[in-house]
Amino acid sequence: PQNPLRRFPKEGWQTWVDGRTSNGLIGRSFQYPKDIETTVEIQAVAEDGDNDIAEELKPMSSADASLFRAISARNNFPRTRPAGYPVREQGDESMHVKSFGQGLVASSYDFGNQGSLPTHPELLDFMALKFKDGGWDLHKIMRFIVQSDTYKQNSAVSEKALQLDPENKWLARAPRLRLSAESIRDQALAISGLLVRKIGGPSVKPYQPEGLWKETTGGGGGSTANYVPDTGASLYRKSMYTFWKRTVPPPSMLTFDASNRDLCSVKSQQTNTPLQALVLLNDPQIIEASRVLAEKATKKETKVAAQLAYIYLAATGQFTTKKVAEQLLALYHDMEQQVLEEGVLPEAYLGIGEKERSFKEKDTAFTALSLTAHTILNLDLTITRS
Repeated sequence: PQNPLRRFPKEGWQTWVDGRTSNGLIGRSFQYPKDIETTVEIQAVAEDGDNDIAEELKPMSSADASLFRAISARNNFPRTRPAGYPVREQGDESMHVKSFGQGLVASSYDFGNQGSLPTHPELLDFMALKFKDGGWDLHKIMRFIVQSDTYKQNSAVSEKALQLDPENKWLARAPRLRLSAESIRDQALAISGLLVRKIGGPSVKPYQPEGLWKETTGGGGGSTANYVPDTGASLYRKSMYTFWKRTVPPPSMLTFDASNRDLCSVKSQQTNTPLQALVLLNDPQIIEASRVLAEKATKKETKVAAQLAYIYLAATGQFTTKKVAEQLLALYHDMEQQVLEEGVLPEAYLGIGEKERSFKEKDTAFTALSLTAHTILNLDLTITRS
């Protein structure tokens, strides 16, 4: 069918070609108006040999190219559009993926002709316009999504619903998603109160296995030959500020399916492996967060049962039931017994991490509480959004 955008008048418009693809098609050509307030339209790909179209495509000057990038960032889809012309609002779609685990378009990584059709096209249009009318405010559109009745549904699924809609395309239940690699670490720091919420600044180097860079890259000179962890507040910055060496990415994040950044990745994988539990049980950052969280609990409550309930609520967002309270208390006593039998050395376990300590290093009760907090931070309920 004829491209509906061809019906637009040429007057006042300029066009730019992205380049010629390997299969002989003229890449993707963008039309933009001279008036910056008019919305950007995207012209369809033209087949090689369509000379009348090819002649219309004139290269931009560098100034025009800069202007195009500026206005296309603000106006990447039209408010009113010809019938059948798809709204391509990757910004809103990415928010939907973060909230529900999948987008209204299954192939959120491909909005081209080879991509999937949206499951809810009217909703996609509505959300796209709401995102634009809201001033491209990511916080506002995310708040709108998480406050919706759809997002607030129970994530429990019946057998019948699982048979009818196993992938939850129709959003009949809430999603159940493991947190991202960055969020797992940031959440542990936030729960314990260690997280530094400063915005911006240089990259930081949190804890990492000693000698990993040297062993992997074979030494050499330069500032990236050896990994030297930071000290102080830099250890507790958000994971997005972590220094990233592509030949040796942060191992803890890589275990939880973080992209290695060799290629652009729109959506990360979701795997569940024993190695992930091993990381949570041995990562110095998580151990330190557990100890600080236990210390917070002792300052809030005096009785062990109340301390355990406080830690559980802080980590999972749920109150303890009678059964859970009994299980946590039994786990606490089991940890206490291990400490007494020297299965765990308090001075070694509590000495992990740089954060200043305000307790006796051979305090058996506090060590048991820290171990229990560590277990709670490792729960599937803690690292899974449901």
